[in-house]
Amino acid sequence: MEQIKTTKPLYKACAKLRTCLAMIAAGMFFGTQQAASQPANAIPVDLRCNYQTTPLCIASTPNLSWKTQTKEKGWLQSAYRILVATSQEKLNKGRADVWDSGKTIGGTSVSILYQGQKLQPRRSYWWKVCIWDNKGRLSKWSKPTFFETSMLTPTEWSATWIGHTDAIGSADLQQIKWIWLPAQNAFDVPRKTIAWFRKTLNIEHLPQTAYIQTTVRGDYELYVNGAVIDKKDKGWQSFERQDLLPYLHKGENNIEVKVNAARTASFTRDTRKTLSGSYAGFAGILVVEDHQERRTYPTSEGQWACRPDNASNWETATVSCTLDDPRMGLNPGPLVAPAILLRKNFVLNKPIKAARLYATALGSYEMFVNGQRTGEDYFTPEFTNYNKRIIYQTYDVTRLLHEGENAIGSLLGDGWYGSPLGWNGENDLFEGQSNKLIAELHVTFTDGTTVTIPTDGSWKTAISPILKSEIYSGEYYDARLEQEKWNEPSFNDVHWRYAEPMGNDYTRLSPQNTAPVRAFTRLSPKHIHKTPDNRWIIDMGQNLAGITELRLKGEAGTAVVMRFAERLATPDSIYTDNLRNATAKDCYVLKGGEATYRQHFTFHGFRYIEVSGYPGVLSDNDVTALVLSSVGNKTGRVETSSDIVNRMYSLGIWGQLGNFISVPTDCPQRDERLGYTGDGQVFWRTGSYNFDIASFTHKWMNDIKDEQTTEGGVTNTAPAVPMNNRKNGSPGWEDAAVIVPWSSWMQFGDKSIITENWQAMTHFMNYVIRNSKGYNRDGGYLGDWLCIDKTTPNGIISNSLWAMMAEMMKQMAQATGHTTEATAYEALHDSIAKTFQRTFVKADGTVGSGSQTCYALALYAGLIPDNLKKAVTDKLVKAIEANQWHLTTGFLGTPRLLFALSQNGRTDVAYRLLTNETFPSWGYMVRQGATTWWEHWDSDKSDPKMNSFNHYSFGAVAEWMYRAMAGINTTPEAPGYKEIIISPVFDTTGRLTSAKGEYESVYGKIVSEWKIRDNKNVTLRVTIPANTTAKVQLPVGASFTKSNDTIRAQQLKAGSHRFKIRL
Repeated sequence: MEQIKTTKPLYKACAKLRTCLAMIAAGMFFGTQQAASQPANAIPVDLRCNYQTTPLCIASTPNLSWKTQTKEKGWLQSAYRILVATSQEKLNKGRADVWDSGKTIGGTSVSILYQGQKLQPRRSYWWKVCIWDNKGRLSKWSKPTFFETSMLTPTEWSATWIGHTDAIGSADLQQIKWIWLPAQNAFDVPRKTIAWFRKTLNIEHLPQTAYIQTTVRGDYELYVNGAVIDKKDKGWQSFERQDLLPYLHKGENNIEVKVNAARTASFTRDTRKTLSGSYAGFAGILVVEDHQERRTYPTSEGQWACRPDNASNWETATVSCTLDDPRMGLNPGPLVAPAILLRKNFVLNKPIKAARLYATALGSYEMFVNGQRTGEDYFTPEFTNYNKRIIYQTYDVTRLLHEGENAIGSLLGDGWYGSPLGWNGENDLFEGQSNKLIAELHVTFTDGTTVTIPTDGSWKTAISPILKSEIYSGEYYDARLEQEKWNEPSFNDVHWRYAEPMGNDYTRLSPQNTAPVRAFTRLSPKHIHKTPDNRWIIDMGQNLAGITELRLKGEAGTAVVMRFAERLATPDSIYTDNLRNATAKDCYVLKGGEATYRQHFTFHGFRYIEVSGYPGVLSDNDVTALVLSSVGNKTGRVETSSDIVNRMYSLGIWGQLGNFISVPTDCPQRDERLGYTGDGQVFWRTGSYNFDIASFTHKWMNDIKDEQTTEGGVTNTAPAVPMNNRKNGSPGWEDAAVIVPWSSWMQFGDKSIITENWQAMTHFMNYVIRNSKGYNRDGGYLGDWLCIDKTTPNGIISNSLWAMMAEMMKQMAQATGHTTEATAYEALHDSIAKTFQRTFVKADGTVGSGSQTCYALALYAGLIPDNLKKAVTDKLVKAIEANQWHLTTGFLGTPRLLFALSQNGRTDVAYRLLTNETFPSWGYMVRQGATTWWEHWDSDKSDPKMNSFNHYSFGAVAEWMYRAMAGINTTPEAPGYKEIIISPVFDTTGRLTSAKGEYESVYGKIVSEWKIRDNKNVTLRVTIPANTTAKVQLPVGASFTKSNDTIRAQQLKAGSHRFKIRL
């Protein structure tokens, strides 16, 4: 098999010529405008640049778009004119000093590439557009809007990375050794040996702070005075800090660690493979701090007592080796360090015209100017492979500055970068250095002069009240450590130390190209009750991802603990087993008086909250959940006559909100929260109906490209966490490299998602070709994940997806002028199909093992010859009937199952599966009280070791709701719904009597709504947005009642339409 070579797209070579010919044909020249006899009854609205409104971080060629507002039916655009200027004043006067497109013939109003003068860094550019309709009438100009460029090259940065080395933590780390039972060799420990380690504290009064940092080789549980406060399984590699203040009392306190020896407890440092052996150990340090004294109890000689599980007498533990001994596997790394404060005062002695703050961190940060936070973002910078890309943010801080003395500050914690990640809790994924910040404040004065305030060694730093700020473990906030007005000019920082310069590497800095994580909505509790032991159990009524606001009042030193869970174990306890190594616990220590606490650098997946130590009575008004997400612009809606189906749709919306947080995470609660490529590719079309994820797609595709292997393979997660995921992935996961860009292009008409990723996509496709034998792709190692019928050959899956990708590549190649490649990918598809038929399809229509996934994928991918489609479809139906009319498919088969049925004449079976309410089905989850989709079809009964109750993959069924049930589709010839296909499939079984789908496309809102009366007559209402055309295509067996024959298709113009249909 030959690899497919990439050629220069013809559309680029001819772009200028086509533009000139279009202008000549229109009788126009740049800078001129012909008057129309009548004004167009339309105006451009909702102007976007790179699919964002007024973005401040443009570094690539601007991609412009707009919608058309008009009441005129059938309105179509025939031409447009774009003006771009360096100021709003110039634009208002018609002085387009950087670009005047002239009258450009074309009906497209999305993905219009800027073609003006070279853009300058850190500049505002104002633009507007006018349009002509297909009758030659000219519209009014749109309202002006703007975009801003960012730093366009690394050399434009001048700031220094700054931070703070945790000297105390480094000194503590030097004291720690691995310890074990004295009578046993720590490197020859029988499996399942249980050892206990104890430190006893006698205290006369509660200390200011008390905490323990622990790591083990094996499984462990941490007890304080007999109560379990933390546990980890054998895979966890890093130190974890647990604050003990909420659990201590005056007198004797016992801190105990139970270690269960387990094989394969760590990994080799060079190859990252499992480190075999019978080793076990405990390492850590207990710290007790008062105002006058700091006491440490490290795991070193003579410090800790120990005993075997079957003994009662305690003896002194012995040191087995140093902390970095390779026989214990990975170095557990640095101790958990507090978040830090950074600040600087400066003077501005002129009136201010504009100010922009460019900032990012290795760690997670918040910025402040004169005491005010600069944005509403969470977990900045975005989650990426920080070894390759660090995204910086831009803030307009003009209104926060004034003449005279000003202050700029930052709160810098761990976040994604500084937290142990993955189920192994690896701490060395990214550099492994201290957290650090880089920022530049650029101020322009009214006289045209400028000044830059960069991060450098003149900034000062101190410890913050946040003593722990980890993604999985949670946050510990001690309000007694607050320094009032620390980020204001009047603050005296004489006792602060100077920040440490940490280099000037700008090569990985990349501007933000998507919406940040923000609070999407707020929820109040549905129910609160107090347990007999004075804890509070709060039910938010909805599984979500986010943080909380807790209002409280109490004495100084009062410690309030919040734990989070998706389900209850009993009415008085939360269920946390499925969180695995994610502790998911926050603690707030009052400084005295009233307070409101909101987490800064962690988030949780939860429905239930357990609160302990709360002073007083906890009411509904005292707690609020903030729902966080990277996607807040909802664009889709589904509503039917079925309450079950409506609730299914709601589950999908909440699942996407909770999992699209910087990356499309698999789940938001346990020790993963990773960007699984398989989950993403099956859901991307659904996700792009639900929300506007055009810019989010660009961001995640950068993550995928950053992880692409030298061979061309794509990883199973992007960013690739844990470390052993930095390798070629499995079919169905790695295929996101093609399926995600194609889905986004189809949905948003965004050619730039193709051009930006073309090289990566072709590299991946050639990698697949090289590693396949005779057009038969290897099946990989994951298969139809979490399916019920496990008989599906992986090769069925891998080759079906390969054929689908070949067709997608052909379509994208045609759209971008890669004509040679388009022909090659068409031939590749044909070769894959022929090999698939020879290998997997029998003469009687049996495909592979005969599983539902085998039939569904083969039909959906177009791999079945026409003469066998009915036989294959019949066998699919029989496979469903054999399972009592229930599905048996997994992550990869499920999204295509209903399509395979409805596209081949068995819509009745599709609706039967959709509306089932018994296991296994979507309706079963709903009936069991789910508010987001589960990871398993039976998560209510599954193994807690891998059991998420917020896992969006099975929610990909909503694509069928939009595209088949409501029938809202587009075409590869005119993607982005420039051309709309309305092709609903009606439920003739009586399960659904009505369905409505709405989608706010890049051209405007599309509506398709049908109602069935008497099982024979259907009313169909359709709304088509301006500047689009549509075709209504009815299913076989349905026809328009006004027709004298069996006409099943009609062309539509923009506007609202109503049809009567007979079945």
